[in-house]
Amino acid sequence: MLRRDIVLPIPQLLAILIDSFLVNVSWAVTGLFMTTGNIFIEISYKTVALFFALFIVPVIWKGKTVGTNFMRFKLMDIGERSPQWSSLLKRFFALYLPWITYRCLKIITNMELDHHSAWFIPQIWLYVLSVLASFILVAVLMIHMILVIFKKRPTTFLL
Repeated sequence: MLRRDIVLPIPQLLAILIDSFLVNVSWAVTGLFMTTGNIFIEISYKTVALFFALFIVPVIWKGKTVGTNFMRFKLMDIGERSPQWSSLLKRFFALYLPWITYRCLKIITNMELDHHSAWFIPQIWLYVLSVLASFILVAVLMIHMILVIFKKRPTTFLL
């Protein structure tokens, strides 16, 4: 592996942000034509769009998404010219599962329950745990980002 084959973390994150931005823009445009504000339709649409953007497109474009193409790099397996579909599927789930977990927790914690409901106390505990988990996640990601950015050795971005 050559030094020029190494992609730094910031362009990787920017490529993911570009892909997710395009998914959100496509939902905003599609949502204009929908009369219902159903959150499950939004989650279903974004799930399909993320699968398309993070798995189908790189399979067709031999390792490039719109974001990686814009940032001028591609996803690849070590020793291969293009990534295997299993690597792309793992990458999709690694990016998708935190997002869907967050959305599901947000739905549950935003439900309005009566104070006398049997589910009111568990909902409060779930809300407290989700806030704590979010705080820990952000702290770990910030520490990781600082370590990666200031590390002397470059980080590889191979699947």
